[in-house]
Amino acid sequence: MAVVAAAMRKRYDAMVAAMERAHLEPVIIEDLVKFGEDRGEDRACIRIYARLFGRRIGRTLTSGERDVLMRRLEAFGEERLDDVVTLFSPAEITAWLADPAAC
Repeated sequence: MAVVAAAMRKRYDAMVAAMERAHLEPVIIEDLVKFGEDRGEDRACIRIYARLFGRRIGRTLTSGERDVLMRRLEAFGEERLDDVVTLFSPAEITAWLADPAAC
């Protein structure tokens, strides 16, 4: 309730700052907002990579290929995906997306 009251009075930031000074745990809503922001960034990143990979192979990725791409992004990071999309041929990219054991 304190969060809602502070937000309604435009005092939310002041409340959070006071809680930080008192070394109190952040309000749960802060955790949820951060989680939501992270999820939004992840989705945007996957959309961008799916579009780039699709352009390289000349078609839209299947949902299965997007899933593979998402798992590989989580496992290997953006640098590896950058390497694959820029250095692999379209045939190699297609094979890389189709092979669940490929790195």
